[in-house]
Amino acid sequence: MELRAAPRFPITGHVSFSGHDLAGAGAIVNISSHGLLIESAWPVKPGKSLSLHVSLPDQEEPLGIQIAEVRWSHDGRFGVRPVMMALTDWQRLHQFASHLQECALTQN
Repeated sequence: MELRAAPRFPITGHVSFSGHDLAGAGAIVNISSHGLLIESAWPVKPGKSLSLHVSLPDQEEPLGIQIAEVRWSHDGRFGVRPVMMALTDWQRLHQFASHLQECALTQN
């Protein structure tokens, strides 16, 4: 059984990303307070550092993640862990994930 630091929740969102030698966009498949699963046609390698602009459902302002580490990549999907972002964006990410968790609990 795989243990995660935080629960993941499926969402429909968009992300644009850039790194030292690449720029691309993709769809967010799921999210947690500790990371994102992104689906993209642009190949991204594990260990890469990216800058992200994340558009979340029902949020006017995108989240800015100055540094996100690519943890893994496989078949057009990759997982990232935020490393550096503004405190207000950290708070928004955690609030968004907490809201999703509350919604999931009330549905069960």
